[in-house]
Amino acid sequence: MTTTARKTAAWAVVRALRTGEVTAARIAHGHLSSTVEFAGAQAAFAGIDAVTERLTGLWTYTPVLAAGAWEVIDSDDGVAAIGDFAGIGAAPAAYRLEFRFNEAGQISTIQEIFTPAAPPTPAAGMSPWVRRCLDRALAEGRPVAVTYVDKEGLPSISLRGSLYTIDETRLGLWLRKPTGGLADAIAAGQAIAFLYRDSSTRTTLIGRAAGTIIDDPVARDSIFESTPEVEQRHDPARTGAAAILSLIDLRGTSSRGTILVRAEND
Repeated sequence: MTTTARKTAAWAVVRALRTGEVTAARIAHGHLSSTVEFAGAQAAFAGIDAVTERLTGLWTYTPVLAAGAWEVIDSDDGVAAIGDFAGIGAAPAAYRLEFRFNEAGQISTIQEIFTPAAPPTPAAGMSPWVRRCLDRALAEGRPVAVTYVDKEGLPSISLRGSLYTIDETRLGLWLRKPTGGLADAIAAGQAIAFLYRDSSTRTTLIGRAAGTIIDDPVARDSIFESTPEVEQRHDPARTGAAAILSLIDLRGTSSRGTILVRAEND
C-alpha cells in the first residue's frame, strides 16, 4: 500500500471526526478493517461498526477538532494526523492520531493521543487581554450577561452593555434604573455573577463581584462616561445608578489558555 493511499485513509477518518457527518463516516468506513480498534483517550471501541459509530455525530470535542488546523504525516509503521489548536479556547495542548494498517491496506488501529491544556496559573487581577474582552464585549456583539438573586429569592439574568473594567480588580456598571432589581441587590451588598462568551474563539469568562452604588457626582460621571456611547444615549439625563464592583474571582477558558483570577481585595 502506498503512503498516498494511507494518508487518504487517514484524512477520511480526520474528516469524519472533525465534522461528525454521516457521509464522512461512511467514506471512512470503507478504509477500516472489520476488526479495527479505536483506542480513544477516554474510551476504546472495537470492530468496524463500533468505530464507525464513534466517527459519526457530535461528540464532546467535535467542535474543537473542527476548528483545528490538520496535517497528516509519515509515522513509524503508518501515518499520523496532527491537530493544531492555536487560538482556540477549551482545546487540548496537543492532539495526535496514530494509524496502523493491515496487509490489505485497511486501517487496523487508531490510537488517539490527547494532551490536556495546562492548568491555569492563579492571578491576583485581570490581565490586559481579559480586560479587553470585557471592555469590548458590547462593541463586538458579545454583551455580558449579569445575574443576581431578586427580592423574592429567584435568579434574574440580563444582558448588560455598560459593564467595564476600571482596573485589574474593579468593574464599573451603569444601571439605567436607579432603584429596584439589580440596583437594589448591589446596594444590599449582594454578589453578582457575570458571563462573557466568544464562540468564534471558544472563550468563556465567568466572574463574580460585589460592590456598592456610588452617590458621589464625580464618580458617577466617570462611570457613566466610561460606558459605550450607545449605553449613554439610553440615559442622556444620567438618571440611572452607578456601581463600582470589586472582583471576587474569575475563571474560564480562552484562546490564550485557561484563566483563574482570585482577587485580593482589602
